[in-house]
Amino acid sequence: MLEALSARSAEVETAEWALDQNMSVRNEQIKAALTAGIPVHEVSAATGLSIVELEQIADARTPKRSSPIAS
Repeated sequence: MLEALSARSAEVETAEWALDQNMSVRNEQIKAALTAGIPVHEVSAATGLSIVELEQIADARTPKRSSPIAS
């Protein structure tokens, strides 16, 4: 039973890695589409993501500078 559990855990870890990789590629494609001027509502319809979710992905494109912490 422990061997089956270990194998299943490895499968889950592999699937999570693949999902992370696919989401990263998808997000880059979303950023490229928005940068190319494709209307956000069309990108939303194509991806099934809300406009708010798309804005979060687009905001990740340009990291915001954090203000320096005063010592």
